Amino acid sequence: MGNIQGLYPKSNKSKVSFLKELTLEEDPMFIALTETHLATNVKDSEIGITNYTLYRADREGRSHGGVMVYLRHDLAAHTKTLLSHSNGVIELLALHITNINLIIVNCYRPPQCNLESFSKALEKLNEVLETTPHAMTDVIICGDFNFPFICWPDGRSSGGTLEDQAQAKLLLEIADKLFLNQHIMEPTRRNNILDLFFTNNQESVSNCRSEKTIFSDHNIVYINTTYIKSKTPQDSMTPPNMTPFASFNFFSQKVDWDQLQQDLRKIDWKLALQGSDPNTTLNTLLRILLEVCTAYVPRKSNKKDRRYSIPRDRKILMRKRANLNLKLVNSTNETQRLIISSKIEDIEQKIKHSHEEQRRTEEHQAIENIRHNPKFFYSYCKKFLKTKSQIGPLVTEQDTITDAPKETCQMLAHQYNSVFSIPKTQPSSTRRPRT
Repeated sequence: MGNIQGLYPKSNKSKVSFLKELTLEEDPMFIALTETHLATNVKDSEIGITNYTLYRADREGRSHGGVMVYLRHDLAAHTKTLLSHSNGVIELLALHITNINLIIVNCYRPPQCNLESFSKALEKLNEVLETTPHAMTDVIICGDFNFPFICWPDGRSSGGTLEDQAQAKLLLEIADKLFLNQHIMEPTRRNNILDLFFTNNQESVSNCRSEKTIFSDHNIVYINTTYIKSKTPQDSMTPPNMTPFASFNFFSQKVDWDQLQQDLRKIDWKLALQGSDPNTTLNTLLRILLEVCTAYVPRKSNKKDRRYSIPRDRKILMRKRANLNLKLVNSTNETQRLIISSKIEDIEQKIKHSHEEQRRTEEHQAIENIRHNPKFFYSYCKKFLKTKSQIGPLVTEQDTITDAPKETCQMLAHQYNSVFSIPKTQPSSTRRPRT
């Protein structure tokens, strides 16, 4: 979790890529971000992460602000949005993961916030939380609250304006009411604890650390919890397009499109497909297309599909970064800590440069292919314009989740059959004559 200080700014679009690779390395349950600076002109497809569902509450009426949560797909299948709120000053997002009975609240309260706006936002949150049995429901409230004058862990106020102290009191009253404890004890921006993490299940949190990063002026906060691990690990997820055609390189300049189209036009499709049941028709169609593609489309190289893996150079850098962060946590020597922090910053600069260089290369390739292979260009552009909706995981009648292809098909077929009805035909006497 943390304040991202603009998730997708024009000046630095490598933040999303960095988060994607963190999810591949860490497989977090969720990522909570504040100050996303998003608006309707930024599509979900531009900031999406594979195997995670995106929930966002953008600031309304003004720029900046905003909160969002990336939630792992296996949990999103059981999740309801309880609150998505912005009053132009405060943003709140509340999600209920029903299968583990956990409510996650993400909040952004800016500096110099007025009491009325914060009070009204907390009233909405109270309304949501009062509808759940708190004694049985786990609650996490996290976000950037900008209360540097609160001393933790006791929650005493030391400084701050009277209005800020009044707002801090409202937050602490909710914490006392729900038996929430705050777990972040290390500075999250310079020497201040601005980002907070409350929970009413103290045993669910086993570790909390704050790490500096070049991707924001706030630290990244890692929270280890005892909640369920992924039921659909990323390395076992079935990549899309696993058909016989996935082995063909349709982006190659060696594809003989003219001859391919001529061969397809010569086929008597009516004769080839007539008198067959749907499965036989589909198999015949695929067989013919496969034969034509085999003749005129080159195969892809036998390299492993790397769409879901981190390039080797960045994987090495990220491992070095993780090892240095571990040394930083365990080090008590201030001089040594400064040296380690400098090394971490240098590694993150290299990671950022690698992401930017990869993006430039992909954009250049797409532009170069506009004339002779427009399919390559449009496929590159389309991934930033449309979110790919994953089918599943689905919740079974036994309240378990499944992503098995056969079971998913059977569940969808059962659902469609249960709501299917024969269309009513219009009486012939009322039909209008054709013109």
